[in-house]
Order: sequence, then C-alpha cells, then structure tokens
Amino acid sequence: MAFSIMGMVFLAILSLSSSSQKHFADQSNKADSLFNCRYPLMWMARDIKQSIQVFADPVLVNGNYFSTSSKCLILKIPSVDSSGYIIDVDNTQDTIIFWQHSQFPNQLMRTVVANELSARSDGSRILNSSLHSMNLDYYRKGGVATSSFSETAMINVTLSAQFQGSGKKYLESFSTSVKLRNKLDD
Repeated sequence: MAFSIMGMVFLAILSLSSSSQKHFADQSNKADSLFNCRYPLMWMARDIKQSIQVFADPVLVNGNYFSTSSKCLILKIPSVDSSGYIIDVDNTQDTIIFWQHSQFPNQLMRTVVANELSARSDGSRILNSSLHSMNLDYYRKGGVATSSFSETAMINVTLSAQFQGSGKKYLESFSTSVKLRNKLDD
C-alpha cells in the first residue's frame, strides 16, 4: 500500500516537473518573441524621430527598387559628421529603408544609403528574423490618415512575431506611433 502511494506521489511530482518545464520553455520563447519585436521598434522609432521626410519616390539600392508603402518605409534623415552633429539638414541627407525581405519574409531589414559627406556607413542588417508581419500607417499633421507620403508627419508601426510553444503557434504584436522631426501638430 505504501509503495503504491509513493508511486502516485512520484508520478504527480514528475507530471508537475514536466508541465513546469513546458511552461518555462513557452515563456522563454515568448520573451524571445517580445524582444524580437521591441528591438526593431526601438530602431524604427529612433530613425523616424530623426527623419525629416518619408520618401515617396522609388529608390534603387544594389539592383533592387524600394518604394514606401504599408510594408516598406523609406526615410530621409539628416547626414551627420563623425561627432554625430547634423551637417546640413536642408541639403545633405541619408536614406534609411526598413523592409521585409522578399526571399526571407520573416526577416525585417534596415538598409542605410549614406550621403558621401555623412559619417554613417552604407549597409544592411537584419533587425528581426521571426517577423510575421509589418504594417505602416501614415498620418499628416492633426492625425489625419494620408496616402501622400510627402505630407506624413507621424507613422504608426505595427510589428508581429510568431513563436512556437507547447505544440501551438503564438502571435505577439507591438505597435507605436512616432512623429517625424519638427512635425508638430498645428
């Protein structure tokens, strides 16, 4: 009798341990997913705050054309010198592009095309490799939605990442609204 009670207690402890391990793994995957959304949002918010304009015209970079849309953001940002100071806000700008990779749609990329006077370096980097979706909404002064990118004063960015846990797929979304440099409401 005592042996069967001990066996039941042991099975209960084993079951609790197994479910705790699954819960820990799920929470770890969720934390990674949350970080994978917050990190690129931080980059995007910083660059949007520094930008002077959403670029409406297509941009050719390394043989690929990019156009601002709900899935791609092209920013004109003042070029900076090696000390981080703006060179000439009106005449010297760099281009920063946030885009979802066409061959690897789970990757969110950040590409910099620097002006020859700028201390920024040209290049691309992966900001997120578990991206499920990216959506960009554009607003002019006063918070009115716009499809004219040249009128954009604020951008709402929504990123969603997907992760696997306990045999299920989970989706986490984060959103932020950011105003462009010197684009204050009237």
